[in-house]
Amino acid sequence: MALKRSNRKTDWPREVRQLIFKQRRRVETVFSQLSGQLNAERVLARSFQGLCTRISNKIAQQVKLL
Repeated sequence: MALKRSNRKTDWPREVRQLIFKQRRRVETVFSQLSGQLNAERVLARSFQGLCTRISNKIAQQVKLL
Protein backbone atom coordinates (compact mmCIF):
# COMPACT_ATOMS: atom_id res chain seq x y z
CA MET A 1 0.00 0.00 0.00
CA ALA A 2 1.39 3.39 -1.00
CA LEU A 3 1.75 6.23 1.44
CA LYS A 4 -0.25 9.40 0.94
CA ARG A 5 1.83 12.16 -0.62
CA SER A 6 2.00 15.42 1.29
CA ASN A 7 1.02 17.52 -1.76
CA ARG A 8 -2.10 15.47 -2.51
CA LYS A 9 -5.18 17.53 -1.83
CA THR A 10 -7.99 14.97 -1.95
CA ASP A 11 -8.27 11.23 -1.74
CA TRP A 12 -10.39 10.06 -4.70
CA PRO A 13 -12.65 7.04 -4.26
CA ARG A 14 -11.34 3.80 -5.75
CA GLU A 15 -14.01 3.69 -8.49
CA VAL A 16 -13.07 7.16 -9.72
CA ARG A 17 -9.36 6.32 -9.76
CA GLN A 18 -10.05 3.14 -11.75
CA LEU A 19 -12.19 5.07 -14.24
CA ILE A 20 -9.47 7.70 -14.71
CA PHE A 21 -6.84 4.99 -15.13
CA LYS A 22 -8.90 3.18 -17.80
CA GLN A 23 -9.56 6.40 -19.73
CA ARG A 24 -5.93 7.45 -19.56
CA ARG A 25 -4.79 4.04 -20.80
CA ARG A 26 -7.27 4.23 -23.71
CA VAL A 27 -6.09 7.72 -24.72
CA GLU A 28 -2.42 6.71 -24.54
CA THR A 29 -3.12 3.60 -26.63
CA VAL A 30 -4.94 5.59 -29.31
CA PHE A 31 -2.17 8.19 -29.46
CA SER A 32 0.43 5.46 -29.73
CA GLN A 33 -1.43 3.72 -32.54
CA LEU A 34 -2.00 6.94 -34.45
CA SER A 35 1.60 8.02 -34.14
CA GLY A 36 2.67 4.63 -35.44
CA GLN A 37 0.23 4.66 -38.36
CA LEU A 38 1.01 8.25 -39.33
CA ASN A 39 4.73 7.81 -38.74
CA ALA A 40 4.57 10.93 -36.57
CA GLU A 41 7.95 10.32 -34.94
CA ARG A 42 9.68 11.05 -38.24
CA VAL A 43 7.91 14.32 -39.09
CA LEU A 44 10.73 16.77 -39.71
CA ALA A 45 8.79 19.99 -39.24
CA ARG A 46 10.62 23.15 -38.23
CA SER A 47 7.69 24.91 -36.57
CA PHE A 48 4.48 24.00 -34.79
CA GLN A 49 2.46 25.21 -37.78
CA GLY A 50 4.55 22.99 -40.06
CA LEU A 51 3.95 20.04 -37.73
CA CYS A 52 0.20 20.63 -37.79
CA THR A 53 0.23 20.94 -41.59
CA ARG A 54 2.17 17.71 -42.10
CA ILE A 55 0.04 15.72 -39.68
CA SER A 56 -3.21 17.07 -41.15
CA ASN A 57 -1.95 16.12 -44.63
CA LYS A 58 -1.17 12.60 -43.42
CA ILE A 59 -4.64 12.29 -41.87
CA ALA A 60 -6.23 13.54 -45.11
CA GLN A 61 -4.27 10.93 -47.06
CA GLN A 62 -5.48 8.18 -44.74
CA VAL A 63 -9.10 9.32 -45.05
CA LYS A 64 -8.77 9.47 -48.83
CA LEU A 65 -7.53 5.86 -48.89
CA LEU A 66 -10.64 4.68 -47.06
